[in-house]
Amino acid sequence: MTRAYRELVSKHNEFFAEVSWGGIRLRRKGLSAWGVRTFSGGQSLGFRGPSTAGRVVKEFSAFSRLHMRERFAALPWEECGPRLAMVTYTYPREFSTDGLLVRRHREAMKMRITRKWGPPKGAWVLEFQKRGAPHLHTYVGLPDVPEDVFLAWAKRAWYEIVGSEDWRHLYQGVDVRRAFYGRAEENARRVADYFWRESGKLEQKQVPEEYVNVGRFWGYWGLRPQVERTSISVHESVEMRRLMLALLRHQPGQHAAKGPRGFDGMLLIAEDGYWLFRMIAEYARDVVSWKEAQHVCTSKTDGVSSWCPVCGKLFWRSA
Repeated sequence: MTRAYRELVSKHNEFFAEVSWGGIRLRRKGLSAWGVRTFSGGQSLGFRGPSTAGRVVKEFSAFSRLHMRERFAALPWEECGPRLAMVTYTYPREFSTDGLLVRRHREAMKMRITRKWGPPKGAWVLEFQKRGAPHLHTYVGLPDVPEDVFLAWAKRAWYEIVGSEDWRHLYQGVDVRRAFYGRAEENARRVADYFWRESGKLEQKQVPEEYVNVGRFWGYWGLRPQVERTSISVHESVEMRRLMLALLRHQPGQHAAKGPRGFDGMLLIAEDGYWLFRMIAEYARDVVSWKEAQHVCTSKTDGVSSWCPVCGKLFWRSA
């Protein structure tokens, strides 16, 4: 631990915190929220190392669930308008088991809505029924028309996109339910918690054996997460991470959580990330100030460098 702390200080690592309603992400530059090194391709474009482009999604992982909850809680739901609703799209008795085709259906429905009513704003989640058929839950703002008008149009559009020949699917393929929870920030938390709890129903997230090209399980349309990014010092990041790990262990189902090793990044889910970050950052600054006031540097050497084993201050390094 001492050596890792020394390396943090001596290499001038950059730390920052990303804060939203959904939680706090503590990161070191070049690392993801769980301390996993990022690379040069795919979602990690710009960092050194092998490309991650072309990775295949096979399941709805625990980290993806947490990431979904944090992102959904950070979305500005007030931009969706006053008429938010849960719109569900299901498949007929005969359905495709190819995820690529399901994604084309989803994007085709999005384009039809865009051409008819304007770009949709909201989020979507993929689930599976007991019979193995995929279905989509979308939480979006309804257009400024009567609800029954939109529902009738959506049923016909989805029926045509899927290419169904079952007349029952024309009347049962789409369901619309109005849902909005109070103020914008309260609505964001309630929506994020709902999808997160639903993601815990593993029987709906288990990918059937015959289903191929799974793809993403969730996403959002027309919205950008509202995240505040703040730079923090190395010593403050260490103290913040220690407290965040303690809070993580006290969350339900996380009593034995160890978190990422070393001093890399992590993610902490919260009901009010802004308030929690202010409390944690204030605590970290107080601890760092107290340690600096009490600390007197000593030196330790490994024959190459000499450093303080407490604060990591580097005294000299051999050429």
